[in-house]
Amino acid sequence: MFRLPLVILIGAVSVLAQDSPYTLKVDVSMVSVDVAVFSKAGVPLTGLQQQDFKVYEDGRPQDIRTFASTDSPYNVLLLVDHSSSMVPAFPFLIQGVNRFFSNLRTQDQIELASFDEDVHRLVYWRSARAGAKQTIQLGAGGGTDFYKALDWSTRQLRQVRGRKAVLCFTDGEDRLFYQPAEDAKAFRKVLQTVRRANAPFHFVGLNVDHERVKQHLEDLAAATGGKVYYPETLEQLVPLYDQISRELGISYTVGYVSDRPPRAGEHREIEVKVAGPDLRVSQSRTGYSAN
Repeated sequence: MFRLPLVILIGAVSVLAQDSPYTLKVDVSMVSVDVAVFSKAGVPLTGLQQQDFKVYEDGRPQDIRTFASTDSPYNVLLLVDHSSSMVPAFPFLIQGVNRFFSNLRTQDQIELASFDEDVHRLVYWRSARAGAKQTIQLGAGGGTDFYKALDWSTRQLRQVRGRKAVLCFTDGEDRLFYQPAEDAKAFRKVLQTVRRANAPFHFVGLNVDHERVKQHLEDLAAATGGKVYYPETLEQLVPLYDQISRELGISYTVGYVSDRPPRAGEHREIEVKVAGPDLRVSQSRTGYSAN
């Protein structure tokens, strides 16, 4: 089996023992948005408070129920598709993941898992910035049960408090892909599952060359407030993981419950504003579809 060592810094303190200043109640009606704020010169502003933010849904002001500053810990589950089709990307992926870890802060926590037909936990929730080096073997697997991996990830997120996210590296194809009716049924089920996670699912979609796969990834990301990144070359993986980790480190998280009852399938626009002249706001999502 093809194997490459993944060397990372592993902490010895479980995230479950962490006294987080940010508590997120599990509420499927909660809409969360990650927000970065920049000055006119492009410098990120990291000292803002909840009162500096205003959230609007379809132009209507909303009450902010939860708020996390940029200093609040982030718990990130990194999920790696190690099915046989992904093997050529491994050398670049490993560099990217290590870069991702190196940019995290002491208070941030990671969990690492790979998947093929099954999910293989490689690192349980721990700090990526404290402790001794550890070598992890990332080997090539067989087929791909993408939906099982997403369901497993949702269950893992329940074990941590505070801000959390999933970053998944995949081509997006599930073992059911060539059975369209079964694939559609399984996808609808997992879409509802990730919605209940109350955390953004981000995807690095490599070699996504089918419109249905692309739509699946974008629907999953949109339903959870995440993003989809499409590197055009393997060489782009390292700077991409570097970019994503830096974005997490400068982000705030605001959450609100809409003042209007949901209507199934209705799309709603979200706008986050910050008081102050010449400030630019970057949002992880600009809208969502109500359940």
